Amino acid sequence: MDKQELVKKNNEMREQLTTENEAYYSKILIYMRLNIKKNEQKTEEVLIEILSDLLQAQKDGISAADYFGKDPQKLCEDILAELPDGPPAIRGRDYLGLGFLLIQFFLFNQFFEKIIRVSFLNSVIPLILIALAILFLLVGVKNSSFVQDRNKGHIFIGAAIVCYFLSIISGMIESRIGLVGPQIFLSVEQFAVIYLIIIGICLLVNLKDSVLAVYNYLSVGFMIFAILTIFHVIDPQKMFAGAGLLFSVLILAVMVLGNRLSLKKDKK
Repeated sequence: MDKQELVKKNNEMREQLTTENEAYYSKILIYMRLNIKKNEQKTEEVLIEILSDLLQAQKDGISAADYFGKDPQKLCEDILAELPDGPPAIRGRDYLGLGFLLIQFFLFNQFFEKIIRVSFLNSVIPLILIALAILFLLVGVKNSSFVQDRNKGHIFIGAAIVCYFLSIISGMIESRIGLVGPQIFLSVEQFAVIYLIIIGICLLVNLKDSVLAVYNYLSVGFMIFAILTIFHVIDPQKMFAGAGLLFSVLILAVMVLGNRLSLKKDKK
């Protein structure tokens, strides 16, 4: 049974859990799936084993907390310590996909600039900040699964938000202090074509068995936005002041919610 079949089976089996046991198991599921260094196939197999044991205990009238213990985080860490790392090719694909994902998110904000240009302060630094934002976000969601680490999780999520907004205002800082280094100017249509190519690569890399596949719906939305821009259906540069900031907030919110929902999986 491959990973996708295991995920489907997991979702079907979880519908049999009581509310209390489902809440306990969901914490385990989120924590383990966010350890992307581990072999995804083996992780899903272990999650099925845990779920099977839990369902049997539930039939015997034993709660998840009584069966597995009051500290599900320790249980997860003990199991993860025994799991092998994922194949280098698969992990390389995820890291490559993450790289294109970062570029895609960052470049979206450039649509709303009056003059689209590529330079050090408005390109390289924001990309580094967005990389930190996504890293902090993943760590934050992972740690917020358990009560004892919830405050630490909130700190990481807060740090992700700060990094994300710093990436947005770095271009404003550049305009204040003057240009640093060489620059390249692009028309909005040229920029949209380049953006479409990057989105296409991102979708291709993240299309299949990837932990990043949850963000494909965002990529499709960005693609539609770029196509509408190329054909002059919309003009991002003439949108209301603060449109870029508003879209950035919405993107960040979707990333947070999408991450949690995809890890827990919609039961419908």
